[in-house]
Amino acid sequence: LGGNSISIGGLATNAAPGSVILENASVTAATLTINQISTTTFAGVIQNGTGGGALSLIKSGGGTLTLSGANTYTGNTTINAGTLQAGIATAIPSGAGTGNVILNGGATAGILDINGFDVSINGLTGSTGAVLGRVVNNRAGTTKTITIGSGDASTSFSGTIANNTGTGGILNLTKAGTGSLTLNSANTYTGTTTIRNGSIVLGVGNALPTTTALTLGDGTANTSGLLRLNGFSQTLSGLFSVGSGTSNRVVNGSVTAVNLSLNLATDSAFGGILGGTGSNENNFNLIKSGIGTLTLSGTNTYTGTTTISQGTIATANLGSAFGGGTSAIILGDAATAGTLSYTGTSTTFTRGFTVNAGGGQIDTTTIGQTLTIGTGNVALSGAFTIGGSGNTLISSNVTGTGTFNKTGSGTLTLSGNNTFTGATNIRNGVLALGTNNTGLNATTTVTLGDATANTNGILRLDAFSQTLTSILKVGNGVGNRVIGGSTTLSVLTLNNTANINFGGIFGGTTTNENNLALVKTSAGVLTLSGTSTYTGGTTISAGTIAISAANNLGATTGLLTIANGTLQVTANVSSGRNISLTNALSSISVDSGFTYTSTGIISGTGALNLT
Repeated sequence: LGGNSISIGGLATNAAPGSVILENASVTAATLTINQISTTTFAGVIQNGTGGGALSLIKSGGGTLTLSGANTYTGNTTINAGTLQAGIATAIPSGAGTGNVILNGGATAGILDINGFDVSINGLTGSTGAVLGRVVNNRAGTTKTITIGSGDASTSFSGTIANNTGTGGILNLTKAGTGSLTLNSANTYTGTTTIRNGSIVLGVGNALPTTTALTLGDGTANTSGLLRLNGFSQTLSGLFSVGSGTSNRVVNGSVTAVNLSLNLATDSAFGGILGGTGSNENNFNLIKSGIGTLTLSGTNTYTGTTTISQGTIATANLGSAFGGGTSAIILGDAATAGTLSYTGTSTTFTRGFTVNAGGGQIDTTTIGQTLTIGTGNVALSGAFTIGGSGNTLISSNVTGTGTFNKTGSGTLTLSGNNTFTGATNIRNGVLALGTNNTGLNATTTVTLGDATANTNGILRLDAFSQTLTSILKVGNGVGNRVIGGSTTLSVLTLNNTANINFGGIFGGTTTNENNLALVKTSAGVLTLSGTSTYTGGTTISAGTIAISAANNLGATTGLLTIANGTLQVTANVSSGRNISLTNALSSISVDSGFTYTSTGIISGTGALNLT
């Protein structure tokens, strides 16, 4: 070109790749404009030339130009209309000192087609008008990557990055270089997104496809990547970090609080940082949805809310996983349940939990370690489950109307002011009433065991006096029991107006577990069939306790007090238990055909009524 800018109607070659050279042999920069309406291939090389003047390329016209040579020109590549198609991975020059790719829009728009090759370019910019410029991969059956920023350029792109123009392949996006790429349109490619270095900045909500999985960092160069939300919310299908770079981050950077939503169908592990050190960089919320598990291992600093609406967030460090906020962690939404899995050592977490109607779960997975939920209250609108092989201590208040479930082999201790009104299901492990607690709500029903897994649930009173409206045992587990657990006598009062059958055990097998008393109030019948061992005695203040064996009432050393109630015997029973009668209406009823033999002492000021 000799330093002259020229315009031609097309460009093609029939020679072997690289055998034809088109250059600008001048110190003066020049531009080659190709106003092409046909479809051709140029297999030669486009370069600056010996003079050193930069050569720029402009593609106009509605046709398609395929470049199959390894081009080295350093000026910009501008596509005003039609398609510029790669016929080789190095068709578009990239790296330090090279120009940007400019995709302009208008009545028609320019298209860069990577055409089944992994193509690297410097900056990407341009595109305004009725039709936006596009980056696509139109080679069917291929999944290829466009890498942007290899020359450290910082650019802003208002066009779209898509898989193809109708039929074709799938496109991945990779950001390289230290510069930034601002995306001002909602892109639609279905491949992955990787920020190996520098940053991608959102210029619109969901500028990245909501179906894309984002990876920050470079596993080889160990550089760091950053996603800047910039006042816009973004949904992703995955979030990963690779390499040893220390600044893989998602930040906001705007006074407008926004959401980072992770909708995971599969598991994702992120060891980077959610939040930053600059102005408003921590100003965003984290929402986890989808059935997959998100594992967080970085020291996060975001200050917004955390919602686990579905699936699981797992972490070994609760103190940093959920950033610098103080609000309650939200578990579940209206229809689905969310789970927090704590995999670390003993720790105290001071933020509370809000459990929505869909339900929520906390699993403490490390055996012998305890997660303490400290000052933040737990508010239940749906079913709340504590699981795992580790232990959990809730020293704050549990409120609301939801059901409380205990699963897993660990121990859950409640030591706060518990006013929740839902049922309590101890399907596995131990639920213990700790120091300073107000116990379970007196109107609640406690169910021990699991009808499917046949595991054993244990209620440990630990010197507490607990009133329940009902207690049930389900499944075939043989160790479902209520125990004492303290040198101070524990008292369980069953205030049942309806008839209930309990096949579990009152009492345990180790020290102080049998230090338990049973009190029956209200008019209902309590039928006992378990082999109990408690030693604190039994009081029937109202209603009926029905037994079929002497050990249904625990050790025979425990006193049976009948006060305005009935002991019903439904089989042949012989007992050496002492009985105290304290009311004129005290009665023992033996079902027809059976005999009750008492070798103990019957005493007291009441009357004995035999039926």
